[in-house]
Amino acid sequence: LKIKKKSHFEFKPYFWIGEIDYDDCYYNIVLDSDENPEIESSIPNKNQLTIGKDKGGFDFKYKLKSNNTIDITYNPDFGQIEQDPSMINNTAYEIVFDEKRPFFLEHSAFYDTPINIFYSRSIGGEIIYLNEENEKKYKITNFSKAVNVLGDKNNFAYGFLYAESDFKNNVNSKSIYGIFRVKYKLPEKNSFIAFSNTYNDFPNIALNYYEVNKVYSIDFLFELLDDQSFYIDGQ
Repeated sequence: LKIKKKSHFEFKPYFWIGEIDYDDCYYNIVLDSDENPEIESSIPNKNQLTIGKDKGGFDFKYKLKSNNTIDITYNPDFGQIEQDPSMINNTAYEIVFDEKRPFFLEHSAFYDTPINIFYSRSIGGEIIYLNEENEKKYKITNFSKAVNVLGDKNNFAYGFLYAESDFKNNVNSKSIYGIFRVKYKLPEKNSFIAFSNTYNDFPNIALNYYEVNKVYSIDFLFELLDDQSFYIDGQ
């Protein structure tokens, strides 16, 4: 019995219209002669602003066969995604949050390695760079588009993910993220050896050049017993 594999695609566009009205009142704070803060005036400053929030985008999936898939997203809408909990970080290490965006969750296990070299939550997050005085500066980015290609043939499986984040208030400035991974399946059940390469670049606006980060990695898993009770992995 031979079952013919068929290709299919999904296209999910969206568009929404809205605006945000700001009608804020605030007071200027100054220091008195004893260096104590006080309100400068009893008359508040007013800030009235209307910002349009029209937005459109789409998700596209094309499945060539059961084992080859292309996913594309443009201007994705993650408005319904659960927010991260508020946390105060007094350490020198970044807080690692779980990925909740559907585009990155699907097939994410393929890019997993014993030592994590790809953190998808950084896509669309803040960019940190150093200025001429060696001071940390922060820029907000907005995740705008991404492509994810996955497939396998014979004993090889491969995946490539490319994503872009635009810098807010900076025209033609963007950060690029990418990961390529190829895995060779060994004859032993669940055993494999794999190669991965990650790439990230972003503009250092203060110094007017692009910073580039790359990581190359080889990882493996050798299953020594059929019941998966004894195996060796490494990276």
